[in-house]
Amino acid sequence: MPAARDERGQHGGGGGHTSCSNYEGQRGVRPATSRDLGVQYKTAFVLAHKIRKSLLEQRDMSQLSGVVHMDGAYVNGYIRPENKKEDRIDRRLAEHQKPNKRCVFVMRQQAADTDKGMSGATRTLTFILKTSENQIDVGNLVNTFVKKGSIICADESNAYDVLHAKFDTRRVNHSIEYRSDKGITNNLAESFFSRFRRMQYGQMHKFGTLHLAGYANEAAFREDNRRQSTGQIFVKVTKAAPKPALVGFGQVTGREIKDRKNDWFLNFAQFARTPLSQTAQPLQPIHASPIV
Repeated sequence: MPAARDERGQHGGGGGHTSCSNYEGQRGVRPATSRDLGVQYKTAFVLAHKIRKSLLEQRDMSQLSGVVHMDGAYVNGYIRPENKKEDRIDRRLAEHQKPNKRCVFVMRQQAADTDKGMSGATRTLTFILKTSENQIDVGNLVNTFVKKGSIICADESNAYDVLHAKFDTRRVNHSIEYRSDKGITNNLAESFFSRFRRMQYGQMHKFGTLHLAGYANEAAFREDNRRQSTGQIFVKVTKAAPKPALVGFGQVTGREIKDRKNDWFLNFAQFARTPLSQTAQPLQPIHASPIV
């Protein structure tokens, strides 16, 4: 069965098992979920978007601390070259870039309890930049979401040059080496994007721009909960899902709707085995938060 299309007519969307399955999902994840729940294919598609939006709105936005790795990756920017060489353009030039090109910026906090067997990252924050990695956006995000005194690990991009004035910033030049002689890497950010690309190409196939923040945060949620069981993750998702902010979620656009009588999001509470009166508040309209 072909993958569903997003708000711009592009393939994408992800499965109904939004945060309880692997990155390397199949195109049939949503149909399988629709069978499990006894709903239509597009109902499972909308439900997945509602869960993503809920996870995005309920995420922990407190400051990161300790050692923080950061990097950026680009989506929606690929330009297919023309068949004949004389018809091809210089895809590096700004005037030839796609208007929907976005930069997914990630900051990951390294585990501090290494003596307890913890390794890798414990918290992940993602943001969508409209243009590219740049000093203004990176500086504002780091000053807001990284605690003073933290150690920053980044690559050679000049977007991170401004951080040296306020943080202990350690760099690795990837054009020369992946790990410096002093042991400096930004591998926690790189490993995140490795799995984010699997999610993009293997499960979603293509991202739009409207829900890109939700997709990036879904990947971050999976990373931060990777050591928990599927049951524990499911409980966490269902506790975050039934929030009044999502009631009235119109299809996959996130825009306000007036007719909520067929809102399947409310029915999701039954799968958490929790009375609806305890999980949902009175219906309130939702106004979509714009992506940066």
